[in-house]
Amino acid sequence: MTGVVLILVAELLFGFILAPVLIRIAHGFGFTDKPDSNLKTHHEEVPHIGGLIVLVTAAVAYVPLQWGLVSYSFKQIVELAALVLLFEIGMIDDHRPLTVVWRLIMQSQIALALVAVGNVFRPLPWDWANYILTIIGVVTCINAINLLDIMDGLAGGISLFVIVGLYYSALIYEIQPFYIIIGLVTMVALIPFLVSNFLKPPHKSFLGDSGSTMLGLWIAILFINVTQASPNSAGLGAALLFISIPLFEIFFVSTMRLKQKRNPFKGSPDHFPLRLLKLVGRPNIAILVIYGWCCLILAEGIFILHATTAIKIAVTIIAALSFLGVWIRLARVAIQR
Repeated sequence: MTGVVLILVAELLFGFILAPVLIRIAHGFGFTDKPDSNLKTHHEEVPHIGGLIVLVTAAVAYVPLQWGLVSYSFKQIVELAALVLLFEIGMIDDHRPLTVVWRLIMQSQIALALVAVGNVFRPLPWDWANYILTIIGVVTCINAINLLDIMDGLAGGISLFVIVGLYYSALIYEIQPFYIIIGLVTMVALIPFLVSNFLKPPHKSFLGDSGSTMLGLWIAILFINVTQASPNSAGLGAALLFISIPLFEIFFVSTMRLKQKRNPFKGSPDHFPLRLLKLVGRPNIAILVIYGWCCLILAEGIFILHATTAIKIAVTIIAALSFLGVWIRLARVAIQR
């Protein structure tokens, strides 16, 4: 146990050293997110290499922590390959944006590969329906985190809360060490990035498509494996709660755009965090409100895992009503098109 703690502390320190180095290199090579007059509100070029910071920092701790694992299953090799591949696609997208169609095609192929090796969400009695649902769910999760990458500390912070919840479930259900280790090193690796995300240029970085899509895929993989290991509906309910805020974002945005007869895949400032920002007036306040909401959802999910049936139902109803209330209030906030 002491060895694990030392490795995680070393990972954290390495991340804080690595982040400014990669940020300076990114500035030198022009690998930055440039401001425009559309959705980007920053006024200076900011490197979008937060995903690289998270990936490299996590990998440094992952190697010694997994040393005791005798071997990898083919399923786990495919999962690792899928994470790295999606990260690389995101890097390309950050440098030279891909079309929505190409992104969805590649994400669907990755989801199909995961399904083929056993990553299947099984809430329905028909295998074919579960396969389709899983592919749609994986692509949805990837893009849900990507949609949240619109405000400093938003996508990374929400991802951290989601992974903490799913990681807690993974520990309870004692799923394979492979997932426990990756979940742990990812949580630690997100901390140096989040710190850099709140700094001022030229010392800050954005998560970028590479980081947000990679985190979305990892959340989807962890969600599937946790629900597969769950012996009852409580595990499924808690897991759904843990990922509920990213799902809320993608359904909220899509519904609002379709209601206004706009393309749901075309970017516009109608995300729920941006509507919340209009209400509270300051980005830091909006982030704190969302983090507070994440804490409540996390607590409710953990509570469901341990409470009696009646209390689980009550907590679920309260959570559903809170989402409904937020939806109704934010839907009334006027936005610029």
